[in-house]
Amino acid sequence: MRRPGVPRNPKPKPEPARKSRPEPKKNVRTRSSNTIRQTTEKPEQTESPPRQPEKAVTRVDVGGWRRYFTQGRATKTFGSRSQPNELEGRRNELRRAKSRAVWTRVLMALSTLVVTATLIWVVFFSPVFAFKTDHVSVNGTSEEVSAEEVIAHVRPWAGVPLPRLSMNQLAQRVEEIVIVHTAAVSREWPNGLTIDLTLRTPEYTQYRDGIWEILDLEGVEISTQEDKPTELAAIELTGDDELRAKAIDMISAVRGEIDPGLAEQIDTYVSDGHAVEMRTVNGPLIKWGDSSQSALKSQTVLVLLEQRPSHVYDVSTPTRPVTS
Repeated sequence: MRRPGVPRNPKPKPEPARKSRPEPKKNVRTRSSNTIRQTTEKPEQTESPPRQPEKAVTRVDVGGWRRYFTQGRATKTFGSRSQPNELEGRRNELRRAKSRAVWTRVLMALSTLVVTATLIWVVFFSPVFAFKTDHVSVNGTSEEVSAEEVIAHVRPWAGVPLPRLSMNQLAQRVEEIVIVHTAAVSREWPNGLTIDLTLRTPEYTQYRDGIWEILDLEGVEISTQEDKPTELAAIELTGDDELRAKAIDMISAVRGEIDPGLAEQIDTYVSDGHAVEMRTVNGPLIKWGDSSQSALKSQTVLVLLEQRPSHVYDVSTPTRPVTS
């Protein structure tokens, strides 16, 4: 049912009017009793947000890299030009620390150098470790050589610090004593030496120039005496001095292999370094040749001495001996 008071066909609502552009300013004159006031009407405008000021940009070179900072960030990080900031203080502290480290290293190097130089002077040049002849111990002496004679050979080095002494040079000086075969020298800290001697052993005797020479296994003359030493084997070296040692080696090799019964009959061993001959107590001469096959030669000579008396026995070739 239709409500009372409502028309049968209601009219459509009118559309809202569109906003028109603001009209230009109008000068309105209001007349009053005394003055005429001019009013200016401004059109309505929408408010826009305030425009933010542009930020200043600062360029900074850091470690070869270019970095850009705003003014606020640059001030916060690096501080202003008028007042140093905390980072600048840290940089100064780092510089001081580096300087202290450099000086510390320099002082340590100088201290090490001074200590090293002092130690070198004390050990190698000061009298703290100087050699003293009254601190020498000699071992292996005998009637032929005394400790005083050995010490006299090393006395020229008295006062020299032990580290600067050559043990080989001192040993060679002690070995100049004829009876000394070898010498071993060692340091006895802080000022002494220990010398161990190995003496030459008499092995042979040789009659020359009216006197008997006492020789060792190397042919070195140890001493002399007028009477023949009966406990030593008599030898005669006929070769050059260069072959002296070789001749004695051949005689020693032969003596080590011949029969003891034959050795008792030998008066003198003769060698020139190439061959060996033997003069027996009874007079016959034995031509031995070199030191090879000495055992067989020894047996051959014993048989010949018993079965075929002769003046000369040549067994240089033991399988074909010759007598004359």
